[in-house]
Amino acid sequence: IVVAEGDLDRIVGVALKHDLVSALLEGLDTTVGERARPVQAVPWLVRADNLLQQFRHEREHLVFVVDEHGGTLGVVTLEDVVEVLTGPIFDETDHRADLRDFARARARHGSRPSS
Repeated sequence: IVVAEGDLDRIVGVALKHDLVSALLEGLDTTVGERARPVQAVPWLVRADNLLQQFRHEREHLVFVVDEHGGTLGVVTLEDVVEVLTGPIFDETDHRADLRDFARARARHGSRPSS
């Protein structure tokens, strides 16, 4: 869960499901905001290979992307970067039909389908 002070241009961090469930199970009287972990922001022009190195160095899997004025543009995950560099990654949360559609499109066009 993204935690912000007022609007998305003032992001505090993210509250992870694991942290929230743990707090509930421990009976802690806490808020989502109090459980937020800080997240780094990167400029929108950062290169994917540089961001991959940053993820590896910082041992994180998520960053916020900001424009030249510091406004929040979105979120990029480690998986997003790996897919940009290597192609789609299909895991247990992806539907079987997605794999078939990908294979058919690739066979037809000889490349990745646009998404």
